[in-house]
Amino acid sequence: MTRWRVAALADDLTGALEVGAKFASRGLDARVFAWPNLDIETPCGVLVVDAETRMLSASEAAERMRALACEIARRGAELIYHKTDSTLRGNIAAEMGALGDVFGEREIVFAPAYPALGRVVRGGRLYVESRPVEETAFALDPTHPVRTGDIQALVEGVPRVTIADGASEADLDATAGEVLRRAGSLIACGAAGLAAHLASGFGEKTEIAWPRLHRALVVNGSLHERSLEQVRRARQAWRGRPDWDFCDRDAAARQWAEGGYDGAIVFGGDTAYRILAARDFPALAPLGEILPGVPVTRCGDSWLVTKAGGFGAPDLLCRLRELLGQ
Repeated sequence: MTRWRVAALADDLTGALEVGAKFASRGLDARVFAWPNLDIETPCGVLVVDAETRMLSASEAAERMRALACEIARRGAELIYHKTDSTLRGNIAAEMGALGDVFGEREIVFAPAYPALGRVVRGGRLYVESRPVEETAFALDPTHPVRTGDIQALVEGVPRVTIADGASEADLDATAGEVLRRAGSLIACGAAGLAAHLASGFGEKTEIAWPRLHRALVVNGSLHERSLEQVRRARQAWRGRPDWDFCDRDAAARQWAEGGYDGAIVFGGDTAYRILAARDFPALAPLGEILPGVPVTRCGDSWLVTKAGGFGAPDLLCRLRELLGQ
């Protein structure tokens, strides 16, 4: 039975793919599996599981994470990583508690900062682009509105949790160094910003040959204004160039399943998950991040480019076309 170098659990697909890309860019063989298609016996150095718990109740999320953690404990890993949302959405405390139950007396180090995307932690509070997260658009999230950026209050009742501030990349790098030194006695939790610094401890960055997408499907499943603006900019810039097609999120799974596309560019974890389900969850092999927070993943016989909703420059889609288009 092969022991993984890294075993990571995420609560949605975009987060899982992002973590996989961080380690793949360092030359590690990373594989991502989405619930319920968990072929975890596939040999790989880095196992990442999308547990799909973001939309569950806290108790359901804890139960699923506990079951997955038992599988990881049975097999063993050098580093155990719990990937959480960078704006504190989801069932973070319930999932942490379940992991703590399985892994006994291990300390949990929680570093939700992601300075590269404007998410920083100062004095135990999360700020997004210099504003308290509870005063941003994430407070209006229709399924998981963020009520507080007070991280200690968020994880109240979870034992053995240390919250790491992260006002800069140097802060995250220091936290990652401590985690790697003590990897066998703790669980690392945090956004993909922490994963990037942890991955750097496993090897140097590798040269990546990015694919060319001659025909791609572009799907925005996010209601965040940042994503909506990125789509508006691209529609205006691409007028008269139909080889990259825009598609409504409700029709995306059917349209992509019908074939004819080299890949799909998808905003939003739930939308990406539905698209994968339409193709019976093909194998996912991350290649790396082509832009910060934008992983490129081999998906069966095509490519999947994903992004969570609320970040990125207004011209992000235009930039992707320059990098991946004909």
